[in-house]
Amino acid sequence: MAQVRRYRLNITFSAPVKWIGTRLWDLQTPRNRCYIMITLLLAAIIQLSVILAGCSSPSLKDIYLLSLIYTKTSSPNPVVANASETTLVEVRASYFNLCIREVSDEWLCSSSVSALARQLSSIDDPEDLFGLGAKFMKRDISCGPMMAVIFLNAIVAAFLGLLACLSNSKTADDEDDNSSILALGRNSLLLIFALAAASSLLLTLAAMVWQQVATGSVVSVLQNAPYKNVLFRTGKVVMILGWCAVAWIVIVVLGIIVRSFAVLPLSRLVDKSSESGSESGSGSLIDD
Repeated sequence: MAQVRRYRLNITFSAPVKWIGTRLWDLQTPRNRCYIMITLLLAAIIQLSVILAGCSSPSLKDIYLLSLIYTKTSSPNPVVANASETTLVEVRASYFNLCIREVSDEWLCSSSVSALARQLSSIDDPEDLFGLGAKFMKRDISCGPMMAVIFLNAIVAAFLGLLACLSNSKTADDEDDNSSILALGRNSLLLIFALAAASSLLLTLAAMVWQQVATGSVVSVLQNAPYKNVLFRTGKVVMILGWCAVAWIVIVVLGIIVRSFAVLPLSRLVDKSSESGSESGSGSLIDD
């Protein structure tokens, strides 16, 4: 029985382990490493884009920056006490869109505040949570930093794609004739990639910190206001997506740095070989 079990384990795990080993070995090539960095950057771009598109439809209602919820608490104020019976339950705000939830758990999402206001004309909203959410979307938060981060990440991804193409376009004739020129070109490209990726990382960090500070300050101000039966909270999904994007960009920056340090010694060897070749050529001419 022990031999049969051992045979089954070998059949079950030998193929996946071999496949993982070959894929890890393939990561040693510059082209595959570059493709991995491109994939991580594209993942960061998609996640940041999803943050910007939050609350654009009921399927994206969980991607919000600020949520304002009526709680079923009693209050001596009759206006506040009636809030537990209102048909408006929750308002969620993102960069461009608002979502509202009624007692029937039906979500209405739109980027037009006026369109949602017309639909809310017959809905009771004693604390004007809809107005607070619209004010937060228009005045308290801005999409400028996020748009700049996405644009810069797209540029870095395009640069890395160019680098991946250049790593395979070199022929044997080019290596013999223009090796020093290619090495110089690659070093300059790597410098551009490193600067662009570092700038992208700094902008992403600044955008995420700015987003957290802005939403946190708004929540603290609203909590100190006389809203006895309203709960204010920030979006957790947005925070997770944003900081995961930061982690992907950090990995890309580290990969570019490692690649830069790996290419520099090779370029020095190319320069030395070209110098020795020129010296040997001049020596042969003198001997002739």
